[in-house]
Amino acid sequence: MNVTVETGDPKTLTLLEENARYMRHEQFANLVANIRRDGDLTQIPFVWHDTTTDTRHVLSGNHRVMAAMEAGLTEIKWLETSDPLNKSQRLAIQLSHNAIAGEDDASILAKLYQEIDDLEMKQYSGLDDKALDLLREAQVDSLQEPKLEFQTLSYVFLPGDGDEVMRVFEEAVKYASKATETWLARYEDHFRLLQAVEEASSSYDVRNRSAALTYILDIYENHRDELQQGYTSPDTDKPKHKRTVPITTILNTDYIGAEDAILIKKALNRMKELGHTDNTKGAPEQLAQLARQYIDNNK
Repeated sequence: MNVTVETGDPKTLTLLEENARYMRHEQFANLVANIRRDGDLTQIPFVWHDTTTDTRHVLSGNHRVMAAMEAGLTEIKWLETSDPLNKSQRLAIQLSHNAIAGEDDASILAKLYQEIDDLEMKQYSGLDDKALDLLREAQVDSLQEPKLEFQTLSYVFLPGDGDEVMRVFEEAVKYASKATETWLARYEDHFRLLQAVEEASSSYDVRNRSAALTYILDIYENHRDELQQGYTSPDTDKPKHKRTVPITTILNTDYIGAEDAILIKKALNRMKELGHTDNTKGAPEQLAQLARQYIDNNK
C-alpha cells in the first residue's frame, strides 16, 4: 500500500457514516481539550483518497478529526493512500485500527464485520476472541433500531452550593431506588424542568441557571409536606400504599432541636417502661404509636 503524509483542512475530509468505535462525552471532551492545548494531532488519522470522485474518506481517526474541528484547527496532518480499495478492504482497515481510545458498539461492529466478504480481510481486521464473542451475542434484530440523540446540560456550582445540591439529589435517588419500576421521562416533563429554571431565573433576576436550580430546590424543600399527597388518600385515613415514605414529608425538615430530640427520646423510653410499645420496633413505629395514643386520649 502506498501511503503519504498529507496536510489540509479537516473539514474537507469525509467521516464514516457507521463507526463501531464510539466515545463517551467525557472522553471526547478530554480529546478536544488535549488537541486544543497541543495545537495539533499527536496521532494522525488514516484516509483513503477515492480518486474517481476526488473525495477523502477517514477510515480511522474519525473522533480525532471531529475533535480537531471542535478545537478550531484549520490544518491537520493525516496518512493517505490513493490505492484502489474495495469495500471489504476499507472495512477491514477501519476495524483493524481500533487501538484508538473508545469502546465498541457490538451491534454495529457485528454488522460491519459481516459485510467483509473476504476471509483474509476478516483476519486482517484483527478482531480477537473477546470481540468475536460480542459479535455472536449481538442481536441482528436490534440493528435497525433508531439511535436516541441526547443533549448534555452542564450545571456549575460553587463548592458550598454544590454540596447542598448533591445532598438533595442523593436524597431523591435514595427514595427513587425503592421503586419497583423505571420510567423514561417524556420530553414534556423535561420541558417543565427547563421552564421552572427559566421562571426561577427571571423571578430572582439571576442569569446563572445553576443558581436558578438551587432556588427551585429550596422551594421544593419548603414544600416537601405536599408529597403527602402521594401516599395519603384524600377521603379516608387509609394510606394509598404500604411502602415506606420519607419522614421529612411530615416534619418538613431533616433536623429537630436538641431539646425536642431529648424529649421525644424520654417519651419513647417511658412507653417501653409502661409496656405501651414493643422494644423490637424502630423509632418511627414508636413515634406513630405515641401519636396514636395522643389522638385516642384527646378525642
